[in-house]
Formats: sequence, C-alpha cells, structure tokens
Amino acid sequence: MSCQILLDNYTGSYKTGDTIKGRFQVNLNSRKDIRGIKILIKCKERTEWTVDVLYTGNNEILYSELKVRGDGKIEAGQHTFPFTYFISPDLPSTYNGSYGSIYYYIKGVVDRPLKFDYKDKVYFSVFSPIDFNVLGGYLQEPKEAGDEKSVCSLCCAGGPVSCDVYLDKYAFVIGETINVKIKILNVSNVSVDGVRVNLTQRVTSSVNYPHSDSRYETDTIAENEHSALEACGAHEFVVSCELDGCHSDLDVEHFPKIGHIQLVNQPITEQLYTQPQPRQDEWEEVDVAVNIAEDVDGTIGKRSTSIPT
Repeated sequence: MSCQILLDNYTGSYKTGDTIKGRFQVNLNSRKDIRGIKILIKCKERTEWTVDVLYTGNNEILYSELKVRGDGKIEAGQHTFPFTYFISPDLPSTYNGSYGSIYYYIKGVVDRPLKFDYKDKVYFSVFSPIDFNVLGGYLQEPKEAGDEKSVCSLCCAGGPVSCDVYLDKYAFVIGETINVKIKILNVSNVSVDGVRVNLTQRVTSSVNYPHSDSRYETDTIAENEHSALEACGAHEFVVSCELDGCHSDLDVEHFPKIGHIQLVNQPITEQLYTQPQPRQDEWEEVDVAVNIAEDVDGTIGKRSTSIPT
C-alpha cells in the first residue's frame, strides 16, 4: 500500500490568490474498509529559542479540510482523488528565521477504523505581496519626525543639536528610491561627524511558554551616508547624527511601509534629490537617496505577528 500527494501546478512557490491544483493518489493491494479520505491544508507558525530553558510558541493560522471520499469499502488498485484549494489573499508569506517560522503543508489521509491511517504530507511555499491599493491612499501622505539633544564639551557650556527628517510619502515598493530630506540644526560646540541613513527590517518573534517573551531579528536593507557638519555650522528607517567625541548619537526613526504593488496612478520614485548648496544661517538641509534593491528577500511580504495563541 502507498499514497502520495501530487501538486500539478507548483513551480517552487504559490502566490496568495492562486489556486492549488493537486491529486491524492492511493494504491491499495487489497480491499479496505475506510471511514473516508480527506485532504488537510494547514499554515502553522512556530517560535522557539533556549535561554536556560526552552521557550516555545505555536499558532495555527490556517486549517482547511477537504473530504474527497466518504466511508465504506474501497477496492484494491490505484485510486486518484483530485482537489483544488484557493489561497486567500490575507494569508502571510512563508518565513524562516532564527527564532520563528511560518510554514504551509498539505496532508492526505486515508482514515481507517481502529487501524493506523495511511498518510502523506507535502510542504509548499507561499508569497503574499503587499498591495498598497488595499491598505489605502493615506500611505502617500508626507511624513516627518524629529528629535534634539543638548551636548557640551568638557567644561564648556553646550547647546542643542536637532534633526528633522522628512519623507515625501510613507509607502514604497521594492526597487524604488526613498528620497529623504534631513534638516540639522547644530548650535552646540560639538561637531557632527556625519549623517547616516539606514533602512532596517525588524522581525519580532514572541512566545507564551513558559511565559511571555520576545526576540528580535534586524537586517539592514539599504544605507547611505553624508559628510560631516562642523560645530555651529549650518548644515525603521533610522537617521543617525554622529556626534564628535564620546557623546551618544542623535537618532531619529521613521517607520515606512515597504511593499510590492504600488497605488494605481502613483508612479515609482526614481529621481534622486540633487545636493543643495549650504544655507547662510544655522540650518543645513541634507538630501539623501536610499535605494530598495530589487533582490530584497521576498519574505518582506506580509507575515503573521509571530504571537502564538
């Protein structure tokens, strides 16, 4: 006896909105009494790490059962049971990280009364693109964030350094250029060695056993830098003003959304900002472009929150 799940239209990954087409092939060497034959489609999420003890979390995101044969007797020979399943657009992408994973599989089961069932399982990958047309037009509105800190040098009185960061919109697609406008006010006696811009992807994995806890994975997707700004000169998306000496840097954070499908009638940004000339007052405007590479990992698509139930 043998059984096998066969996927007819699988080429390495499905996309949400696709329809799975497959067959459950069952070969029997004698007549069998069964309670039915079913196909199970599941998506599960698991988080795990060890710090003295094992921390774990599990969550079943998807459970679907397709009954392809009822109870009764089934004759010896080869039997093929075709099935289809539509992958809902709101499901997350397959993901595999250091602390957590999201995975999909299809299981075929020949349910036998009072005996071991016949089973076969096949794992498959899903890519879930982020469509900004679904999320809404508010993502095209300009955004700004800022912060300031006071610094001093040795026994000398200091002054403030402030940084304001402007984005012309809040939603970008892979392959697009993020244009960043930075305004820095430095009226302290400490130089700003430079300005660094990082676009960072952060994944949070959470567990609930033996108690609630979280771990984080960060990956820098893109980065850019700008030259130094002298003291008293006019000169998660993280912008960091690197201060001279042993002072801690001034960080400003934005949280833009990175997706795959641009809003209709919204062109992809390709034009880079041109470098402006320094102004004659205490401000300097810095324009920086950060490119989102075309080959960014597809797992940047929709994910579950990795919070198990």
